[in-house]
Amino acid sequence: SSLVAKGVTVTGQVLQSPYTRLITPAHSWHYVWAQRLASMGYSRWTVALLTGNRQNLETADWALLRVTGTAHLFSISGMHVGVVALWTSLFAGIFVAILLLARRRNYNGFNIQPQVLSIALIVSGGYATLANWQVPVSRAWICFGILSVLWLSGRYWTWLQRYLVMVASCILLFPFSVFGTSFYLSAGAVALLILLTWRFKPPGTSWLGRFKYVCKLQFTLSLVLVPVTAVFFNSMSLLVAPVNLIAIPWITMIVPVGLAGLVVAALTGTPNVMLDITDEALTALVAMLNGVQPFMLSYEKLPFSPGSMICGFLALILVALPCFAYRWRCCLTLTLPLFSHLVPPSSRDWHLHIFDVGQGNAMLISKGAQGVLIDTGPSYETSDAYTRIIKPALTQLGIDKIDRIMVTHGDDDHAGGLFSAKVDRLNTHGLAPVVMTNTDACTQGNDFNWQGLDFHILWPARLNHVDGNGYSCVFTVTDGVHTTLFPGDINKSVEYELLYNNAYLKSDVLVAPHHGSNTSSSDAFIYAVAPAYTVFSTGYYHRWRLPHRDVVARYQQYGMQMVNTSRMGYTRFSFNNKEIVTYAQGAGINQRWYDSRWYRPSAVIDNH
Repeated sequence: SSLVAKGVTVTGQVLQSPYTRLITPAHSWHYVWAQRLASMGYSRWTVALLTGNRQNLETADWALLRVTGTAHLFSISGMHVGVVALWTSLFAGIFVAILLLARRRNYNGFNIQPQVLSIALIVSGGYATLANWQVPVSRAWICFGILSVLWLSGRYWTWLQRYLVMVASCILLFPFSVFGTSFYLSAGAVALLILLTWRFKPPGTSWLGRFKYVCKLQFTLSLVLVPVTAVFFNSMSLLVAPVNLIAIPWITMIVPVGLAGLVVAALTGTPNVMLDITDEALTALVAMLNGVQPFMLSYEKLPFSPGSMICGFLALILVALPCFAYRWRCCLTLTLPLFSHLVPPSSRDWHLHIFDVGQGNAMLISKGAQGVLIDTGPSYETSDAYTRIIKPALTQLGIDKIDRIMVTHGDDDHAGGLFSAKVDRLNTHGLAPVVMTNTDACTQGNDFNWQGLDFHILWPARLNHVDGNGYSCVFTVTDGVHTTLFPGDINKSVEYELLYNNAYLKSDVLVAPHHGSNTSSSDAFIYAVAPAYTVFSTGYYHRWRLPHRDVVARYQQYGMQMVNTSRMGYTRFSFNNKEIVTYAQGAGINQRWYDSRWYRPSAVIDNH
């Protein structure tokens, strides 16, 4: 607490180790019942549905749920709270009516709503406790409470009034939720339901009419949410609606049986038939999802931009609205941006793309629909930066062909995604792009021209066989007017070597050596390069705390503009004969909601 009072903040990470273990387990219902169900031999699907604990779900499980559009069924949310409240209200109403009959009361004149709603609130609150009161669950329970109060007070509010009060309450109680996608997806889904129920009036009392009405709502809602899913998750499945028409009623029938089984297990301490039925039903549901997964018409890594998908979403909203003048013309106009990715990028200018891969390097030189990839970022436990970041970005940028991959040196933060890049970019003959590393072709003198751009390789010496920071491939890219310099992770001694050999280092854009470490960026090197822009490719709150303060001060001394990917994210420099146009994804967005004079993390360096 004394360090916090002084404004000193630190970060750390827990390393995987066989000696790492949980000393004191949590005593919440969420943790205890997740462990009990697992120890009783019930599947991870049962644990996820009844307790909200999804830690045992595997990567393949999440892929299945994502493709089939059923991930929301195994993440306890407002739908589950509503299901519990619905079933509780039904059984509570029957129970109260039986009590009234037993006491020979005339229940036709007795208002049982207060008792039923109170029981429903208590039981759904218990279910929310099982889910550890996660924010979506808490929001749903609070909204249910607001509706109950309105119902009991006899006040009438329109759906718009109820919706606005609920959204305002959620923002007030959970202000940080506005920074996540869950809030907007939940609020947007409710708004769409209100719109659709206004547009399509409920039928009469016949069961067939109600079934058709529910199918129409589910189909329309799933169709309208397709572009929303594409914007948030960069993937979509066209057959989500029919799958959910089966899966949602399935879950609706399973939840009360499973919760009743939990109550019996709490009283007896042993497995029971109801939990067995729940487990078998979920196993059957998952088997069905596995069976339909290949036929879902699922598309990932979509080429559409977020703006075009939003236009598609608005077009679908207009289709759902009542007829008005020029409606179809407006819809056609809004769908045109969806085809913008078919227009090939202009080859007049060339671009330098700096990807935000955390503590590591991943860059791209592009011209038209072709590119040269420079470093591939770090690898992760189950993936790498190329698969997670670079590959989707190439699709969005319209880059169809990678002609070369240049790896400055073999450290993981520069070459961790090399294998994935080579496999992903195999041509029709099974050949990968030309790969140049600092121990073969990416060595001094092996210059080449690509798309009118000259690549001059300055270091290391030809026939180099030593890998490491000091032997990083150093090269420039120039169009004769503008130049960029890529020095890898070289240290000051190599900088002096380059200066001693009279290497031409003058550049407009410099990717800071070694991510801004104080082992590099000497005064003489900075003076010789004299860049207009310096880019630090660093990780946000990374333990190395780069760029170093002294390095930043040296660049500031020369009045250069500095860009830090940990703060600006993806950054692009566009070059033409007249000027350099810059774009940073994080510039102007996600500004601090607090006054920076009150709280300034010591790991974040102000580069302005």
